[in-house]
Amino acid sequence: MTETIAVDLEVWRRSKIDALSDEQIINAIDDFVLVNTLIIKDYDLYYFKSIKAATVDRHSKKRYYPTIRLEIECELRQEKYSKERQDFINYNKGYESIEKLGKEFDRSAISELSARIINELRLLVVASNIARPGAIKIKSGGTYHNGELIDEIGSIYNPIRHDLKYINKDGWIRFRDLELNQVLNWILEKRYDFENYSKNKTHTAFNAFSHLHVLYGEDSILGLIWSLIGIEALYCSGGPGVTNQIFERTQLVLGNREGYKQKLKDMYNIRSRLLHGQLGVSYAGSVIYEKNDKEIYDSTWLATAILTASFQVMIFKDIDKLEFELTLKQ
Repeated sequence: MTETIAVDLEVWRRSKIDALSDEQIINAIDDFVLVNTLIIKDYDLYYFKSIKAATVDRHSKKRYYPTIRLEIECELRQEKYSKERQDFINYNKGYESIEKLGKEFDRSAISELSARIINELRLLVVASNIARPGAIKIKSGGTYHNGELIDEIGSIYNPIRHDLKYINKDGWIRFRDLELNQVLNWILEKRYDFENYSKNKTHTAFNAFSHLHVLYGEDSILGLIWSLIGIEALYCSGGPGVTNQIFERTQLVLGNREGYKQKLKDMYNIRSRLLHGQLGVSYAGSVIYEKNDKEIYDSTWLATAILTASFQVMIFKDIDKLEFELTLKQ
């Protein structure tokens, strides 16, 4: 038996302050139409079968936002489903009729499937923001079964979109345009388990990058910390001299950068002062904007850009990890 979960994702359009074109956003949206697989394929009572259809409505009548529509087909694990359904009925049959209990179990199973698929969609958005940094920012969405809403999908933040103007002005990091399927295939080859802790340093860096998509643009401090966790996982081999390792190795991967060493020192100085309680911070929800906020923000966008560009290089070169060696010049 096949169940189909329909998904709508509304995408934020480009604002006047965003340093990217409408075409870049459209290209990223169109990538979703070409997606032919998911990453998390085992859903307990179901398993992923196919993406039956994917369309884009660029002129949504409901709201003035392009809408990505996916129909995800999942095959029922019939024997396991029947057993768990009967166990549920047997355990609760004194409280409701068998018919009602069966329907309750069916709704619960669909709800669980919907939750798993939402996690998968978040993973697709994270991958999209490596493929085409800054382009996809989800406003809202929902999952549907037989035309009925199952779950609403909240905003999925884009950690790069509003920083592109600073990244472009800085001029060091130049993002590539990769295809979403290219990023997804790279992730699939790694066989990462996204429902448990990371299993190696590249996996740790990717998971850290995923955290940048749930900050809603309001927490540069956490953004800086998660970005540096990812950078250190990719570039550092342990021991003292973390800053020097990152300084030397990031330039080997991303190119030389004049004045970079001081910027990197400033970045780590900000992190250290924050974590050791030596830097003033604003009250939660405060609209205060101080010099500290600018220092934190500048360090955050640079760290996020380094992490994103590093993943792009790894995927473009199809490598599992960044490895460095010290050689003696002859």
